[in-house]
This record gives sequence, C-alpha cells and structure tokens, in this order.
Amino acid sequence: MVNEIKNQDSIKIDDIFYTDRHCGVKGHYIQFFQVVDVKENNQVILREVKQILDSHNEENKALVIPSKNQFKDSSVFIEDNNIGIVKSIEYDVNSKNNDTPYIIMSPLTSKNKESISINAYLWDGQPKCHYNDLFEYVNKEKI
Repeated sequence: MVNEIKNQDSIKIDDIFYTDRHCGVKGHYIQFFQVVDVKENNQVILREVKQILDSHNEENKALVIPSKNQFKDSSVFIEDNNIGIVKSIEYDVNSKNNDTPYIIMSPLTSKNKESISINAYLWDGQPKCHYNDLFEYVNKEKI
C-alpha cells in the first residue's frame, strides 16, 4: 500500500503540515501542505492543498481543515505546485521528547527581497482558526 510508506521519521504519504502566519493584529492565515512522497534522509515532497470551512468558533471566526488531494494551482511557497517541493523534516529542540516534526517553509520572493521563513507543523487533525483582522483594525482607526 502506498500510504504505508514511511521515512525514518514515521512521516508518511498523505500526512498534512500547516503554517499559521499572523495576519493583522490577532488574525491567523492558515495554509496546508500534503506529503505526496517520502524520501531518504528525512525528506518529503509537499504540495499545497486547498482548505475548506469546517465550522466557526465562539467569536464567529472561521475554522478550516485541509482538503486532501485538492491541490492548489499555485503556492507562495512552491515554485510549481503540480510537482511539489522537496523539504527536510526538522525537530523542535525545545519539545519534551524532541519529537515535534516541522518543516521550514520559505516564501518565493524576488531576488531583491529577503525571504522570511515560517515553520509548517504536522497537523493534529483539529480545525485551525483562519481569519484576517487587519481591515477591522484599520477601519476602527478611520472612524
């Protein structure tokens, strides 16, 4: 079975990683990445997948989950999302058992801009809060 293939870190095909970038003052911008292949030397191939609305929290903020196998046409992290990108699995040295896997993602930027990296963590299966409050705060200041 293809889904049973694992690398030495027990990361397997179809596992999902996610990024959570701050957007606005208290906002969150969630992106999901699916493992489409596993390689040796702690490496995987990722493709960005679409997200779908799961529900809303008590503050009426969107809670999203990944839409497995529904790959986005493009990605700010992956030059060709039809092919994917090879990334290395890293581990959080501050975690209790040093067993929290993550992947360092770097957005595609022009050669004149400095790239800012963000960590993508193994998704725990729970919906993630996704909203942009930037306009909410900008508009309050204009009133």
